[in-house]
Amino acid sequence: MLAEAHRRLDQVLPGDGSLADRYEAWRTSHLMTPAQLREAVPTLAEAFRERTAERFGLPEGEEVTFELVSDEPWSGFNYYEGDLRSRVAINTDLPVSSAAIGHLIAHEAYPGHHTEHCRKEVGLVRRRRQLEESIFLVGTPQCLMAEGLADTALEALLGAEAPTVLAELLQPLGVTYDPEVTAAVADAGEALGAVRGNAALILHDRGGTVDDAVDELGRWALLGRERAEKSVAFLTHPTWRAYIFCYVEGHPRCRRFVAGDPDRFERLLTEQLVPEDLLAA
Repeated sequence: MLAEAHRRLDQVLPGDGSLADRYEAWRTSHLMTPAQLREAVPTLAEAFRERTAERFGLPEGEEVTFELVSDEPWSGFNYYEGDLRSRVAINTDLPVSSAAIGHLIAHEAYPGHHTEHCRKEVGLVRRRRQLEESIFLVGTPQCLMAEGLADTALEALLGAEAPTVLAELLQPLGVTYDPEVTAAVADAGEALGAVRGNAALILHDRGGTVDDAVDELGRWALLGRERAEKSVAFLTHPTWRAYIFCYVEGHPRCRRFVAGDPDRFERLLTEQLVPEDLLAA
């Protein structure tokens, strides 16, 4: 699977040289400056908010604020503060790519984590008095559902139009974003996300070292040393060391459940489902 992803990436990445060098050069060419990031975040958030309200519904009075932070093991984090309000932190330890910012905003806010929290606070906690939905425990099946939902959010919101919509939003800000190449690279390289799980197993199941995990991410996920080390920082964090499987296992399960149907994605946002429900549907 990973070798096939490399073969496909080799066909779509521009430039000359090794696959790893070309992938890193392409990624570097799409990194945003801090000023571009500060403009892109509210621009995308407002556009996604409007589409989310139209397609899936948002309760009146919901709100998200964004902040740029540093020295964290993750790339983004949703702090749901209750009363339909979230604070989303975006980590700037490493520059954020224009190829990733759309996914990040959809994942953390609209129609991802923030939207799920709001819809469930209104529908399950307030109306049905299912107070357990006001508690979110790390490392539980609830997290697998939430991360799988959030990783499916951009696709559920924009579908095949995502590259075009993102180009229309980002290019006027002076941000480098080639919709055709970005879509081709994302499609070809989708399987590489599973390497994060392999790296976690090397660390926590096979007795491997941090260097072994970094090498695995470099070889198969095509990450440069700095990004691979940042990824391993998440995999070795006391709180998050096993959490990666909420993404690696949650996303494909939620994606298969949704299968391009907006009504099914809305079920993830509003119903108290468990992983078994994804298999039974």
